[in-house]
Amino acid sequence: MSFVKFKLQTERTMKNNRDQRCRTKEISIRNKTLYLKMESSVMRDELAHGKSIIIQRVNEHAGFEIINDIWFA
Repeated sequence: MSFVKFKLQTERTMKNNRDQRCRTKEISIRNKTLYLKMESSVMRDELAHGKSIIIQRVNEHAGFEIINDIWFA
């Protein structure tokens, strides 16, 4: 799966999940790092605890290693 196709699928998934979309202000991938800008500090802390699982699932969904780190802001 190409990066563009993966990004489009990710954006569609986010649009379908209204609760998540309301709490996430910005999503980007640079240098194999997923950057998530969140407005909820509670959600940011909870996601930080599952960081390795999120990385694994994103890479499985993409079909290749697209990220190796996540940065929460």
